[in-house]
Amino acid sequence: MSEPMPVVLPLPPGIARDQWQAWLEAVTPELISSGLGDDLPVVSEYLIRMLEFGIPEVAVGCCALLRPGIEPTLVAVYAFDDAGNPEWLAKTQVEIPGDKVLQSQDDAIDIAGLKVHRSSRIVTEESVPEEIILRGAIAVTRQIAGRTRDVSLYFMGRDIANLVAAFWPLAVFLTGELAEKLIVIGEGQ
Repeated sequence: MSEPMPVVLPLPPGIARDQWQAWLEAVTPELISSGLGDDLPVVSEYLIRMLEFGIPEVAVGCCALLRPGIEPTLVAVYAFDDAGNPEWLAKTQVEIPGDKVLQSQDDAIDIAGLKVHRSSRIVTEESVPEEIILRGAIAVTRQIAGRTRDVSLYFMGRDIANLVAAFWPLAVFLTGELAEKLIVIGEGQ
């Protein structure tokens, strides 16, 4: 039996606190149909924390990567007008000065006719040297609302084995229609 595909759930930008519960109720059927019914209380708690965190200032949006039995992961979505250097973009997002790099990987995969660049670093941070985390980024040059742009996704977490498995579904998301919609909404186009 193959593992279920993770759910990539776009987080609504700028949603008012009094609308959080209604949004959670609206996405609950999708979460249940994706096999997350048993994890629903924990997933809901993580989604509320993600809404509290909000969207990082330079990001155009965020999404949650959700899989049964796995800690939900916050993924930041970026879109840049400069196009043509996604490999550099992915590497730049995971290379943080002060980190001690334990393992590094950079490669590319083809999805839907697009070359998706992946970069990951397993690191210990200078501020918390006893904790091992994975920083991951994927980037691609693609059309977004009629403009050629470099777009990327960035995530990090302690669940290294499971986060490595996130690259494929995130790459599929990044090259698909849902990512374009998230970017267009996030930029208010």
